[in-house]
Parts: sequence; C-alpha cells; structure tokens
Amino acid sequence: MAVYTETGITIDLRDFPHCRLKDCEQHKELSHYFFKEADFMWWNPQEECIYISDFKDLSRMTKREDIEKLVPNLVEKSVHMLTVLASAWLGCEGGRPYRDFFPEPFRTRQKIKITHVVNCPPEFNASFGFVNNKFQSRFYAFKFLFDVEEALVLNIEIARRYLPVQ
Repeated sequence: MAVYTETGITIDLRDFPHCRLKDCEQHKELSHYFFKEADFMWWNPQEECIYISDFKDLSRMTKREDIEKLVPNLVEKSVHMLTVLASAWLGCEGGRPYRDFFPEPFRTRQKIKITHVVNCPPEFNASFGFVNNKFQSRFYAFKFLFDVEEALVLNIEIARRYLPVQ
C-alpha cells in the first residue's frame, strides 16, 4: 500500500520509494526506550532528497498554544530520525537493520528535508510563522550538524501545494 492516512491526513507515496519506521523490527524494539519516529520518510527523485514528515491533527484545537506545544515533540522526532539515518550511513552495527529495511535510495547519504504537517482550524494558520520560528530555533543546531537542507512545520493547506498530501 502506498496511500496512507495518518491522524486524518492522507499522503500518496505511490510514486516515491518510502518507508515507515513503525514497520521496522529494530525500531519497534528501540521504541520501548522512548525512541520516536516520524510517520513517513520518502525519496523524491526530482529533488534527489529524503523527506521526513510527521502528521498532526489539531482540527479541534481552540487556542494557538496547542500548536506551540507540538514543537518539542517534533524536534525530538526529527533528531531521532536523523540519528537513525546517520547510524545506517555510518555503517554502525545498530544501524544495519535500518539499512537493510530502507529502500535503496535511503541506504547512502542523501540530502534531507524535514516537513511536518499540521491540520488545524484555518483561523490558526497565521500562527505558523511563529511555530516555524520556534521549531527552527530549537532545531537549528541539529539542522546545522546533519546538513538538513530544510526543516519546516506546515499547515495542511501549504503542505498540499508542495507535498503529496491530500
């Protein structure tokens, strides 16, 4: 299956090599130690990069602070995903099960873009500039150290313009 719905957001990955770490046995084992994963990773051949995305549904939220509370969780998930990729790319023994699980384009070092997608009521879309700034300031050191090309938190309307999200 290559069309997935996660927390009410649908992504069509039929045209992209992709994986979900929640399906990786190694990751299931490590998740017991509070090791998190993002919902999806996929390879975009036109951009020659790996996308990492987590989806959040806040369609019932009532105040801006609900979006802001997501930032630490999204930073943590992003760091954990970068650690998985680095472990596989460095040839670490613990990274071998991931490397074996990954589709071919993921097995060697690639450009990375992180795009987390949030579904929220339209009246809170104006808050995403603030949320992005907060995410980027907390994630900056990791973005720098891991050569992440882009790291954003997008509302669903913006994500639909740039990602295979419906």
